[in-house]
Amino acid sequence: MKLLITTILIISSLNSCASLRNINLVSTSDEIKMGEEYSSYIEKKLEMCRNEIVNSYIDSLGQSLTSNSKRSNVTYKFKVILDKSINAFAVLGGWIYVTSSLILASDSEDELASVISHEIGHIEKKHSAKAITSHTGLQIAGEAIFHKKPSIKDKILIGSTLILLKNSRESEKEADYYGVDNLSRHNYYPWAFLTFLDKIENDMNKLVEWTSTHPSSKNRKKYIRRHVDALIEDLPTGDNGYSIMKVKHRISKSYDNVKKILDKDL
Repeated sequence: MKLLITTILIISSLNSCASLRNINLVSTSDEIKMGEEYSSYIEKKLEMCRNEIVNSYIDSLGQSLTSNSKRSNVTYKFKVILDKSINAFAVLGGWIYVTSSLILASDSEDELASVISHEIGHIEKKHSAKAITSHTGLQIAGEAIFHKKPSIKDKILIGSTLILLKNSRESEKEADYYGVDNLSRHNYYPWAFLTFLDKIENDMNKLVEWTSTHPSSKNRKKYIRRHVDALIEDLPTGDNGYSIMKVKHRISKSYDNVKKILDKDL
């Protein structure tokens, strides 16, 4: 316990170290080992879905969304947790978890894919590995904590502690942009990300953890909306799949404008 408290204190003191924010000193092999350790802990503590059809579907969707991954040495794994909260999260090294309630809250595969793509973005951009570097300096802070060069077990402790901390605002924004772009790359409708955010934000009867750990909803939706608008307008018009996406987007925007007018009149 004393070691864990010391780790948290050092992490907190280095939390504002912007110069290390985009530096990664964690090797991919160490990242995967930390992920294996923590995912094993998660799956022992939480109730995992054992339904073959559900698991196969989520893994198939996830694998399709990572087919263009730039991290060829990372094997992605997609798992379902049986839980009443609407949540999803990524673990170092390629593990992505979604809750059963998040699946039920998704009205389309586009919406579900939008959340999974966001979490993929965290792994593609190595956010957890960079967070370990920026919050601890690994070599400097690690030696201060352990009085020696940190071993893989020491790094796992640091990595597990980081689960208690939120991703930086910059990391969340980067994952949002990646998620939207990835939806488009796989012919999903990027606007679905916004419809999902709106839906779970407006439903106060549901236990929503996913949005509570991300940037303020108003600002977040504003920059996502701008990014989606620019992305869809830049799509080539020759491809029929892209053309229908543009048409759907224009209709959605028109509907939103009409709804605002009607709401005001009412």
